[in-house]
Amino acid sequence: MASQKEALVQALSRYLTKPQPQQLIHRTPAGFDKAIESLASSNRASSAFQAAGVRAWFVYFLATSWDNKIEQSLSQLSESSLQYVVTEVSKVKADTSLEARFQHTFYSSNRAPKRLKLFQASKIESPGQPSSSASEPPFSSPEPNLPSSPPDSNRPSPSPEPNPSKRPRLEPSHHSLDRQIDTTRDINPYLIDTDVLSLRDVSDTVAYRRASQEEMGLRVHNETRELPTFEPNPEYQYAYPKAKNLPNVFPHDLCGNIVKRADEASLMVSYPSHPGQCELVVDIRAIEVQYYAFKLFGLHIRPEDQQRVVVSQNGATMTILGSLKLGDSSHLTWGDTLGDTISKAVQHSPERLRELERA
Repeated sequence: MASQKEALVQALSRYLTKPQPQQLIHRTPAGFDKAIESLASSNRASSAFQAAGVRAWFVYFLATSWDNKIEQSLSQLSESSLQYVVTEVSKVKADTSLEARFQHTFYSSNRAPKRLKLFQASKIESPGQPSSSASEPPFSSPEPNLPSSPPDSNRPSPSPEPNPSKRPRLEPSHHSLDRQIDTTRDINPYLIDTDVLSLRDVSDTVAYRRASQEEMGLRVHNETRELPTFEPNPEYQYAYPKAKNLPNVFPHDLCGNIVKRADEASLMVSYPSHPGQCELVVDIRAIEVQYYAFKLFGLHIRPEDQQRVVVSQNGATMTILGSLKLGDSSHLTWGDTLGDTISKAVQHSPERLRELERA
């Protein structure tokens, strides 16, 4: 059992020491908020990391989100071996990029206060502000079972995080939006932090995560996906509206699933002089892609062995190994999914009316 617990310490430690992709530092991991809302029903391994504090559990969440074999291996450990893994992982010094992502999740994002309250309600040790001591591991805990302490209101606010480096421009394609609503994108088969739901022939480049086989079959993935950076042409494009204005256009559930950057929503609208070149591109959280694929196209997509697969009615599956283009969605699904404003705009557009005339 000694080799198994040491292998787990090494596997979990890699998530602490591995640099985070620049584009993910200012993004909360996909599924994180849903996970902390169910802390009360955690399994034995999750509870052990919770006892070591928020930082230790944060690493546990990242590791088990990428590789469910880590979760399975942790569940097989004895109580003493599990505590050993938690203690050793808590001693590891985190990479500065992971520390920055942690600080964003708990101090800079709009949902940070709610997250802290949920952890405090579960009596989990609250995370501290960035330490001024360079020698102190930012993710370490003095004792695994310290009781939670109330937040210190006199602590200084964290310093502003650096802006992410500029990413390649996403060029809109010029095809008709009005004939049908299509979703075209390179769906990363390894569930990633954010995805783009595009209502036209828009795709983003995805580099597959490279997976290396470790002891006991534990795998660590290198996420290298680039997210779209919208650089709108002021003559006919508009991007990054205030997130607070989303409910004026979109349904409540879609508002919550659009990626936010500070107080802005990640989407772009193009409305050139030719109505056939109108376009709406929306940046959607990766964990919700399956949901919208089903709502718009009736297509069941699910994660399986860290990949996405399409599931047919008879249970057969098709693995997505690159991009998947979905088209010809029924207009009956547009209103419920995208809201009446978008649905009516498409249905009453000149291109749509001409299409109906042509039957």
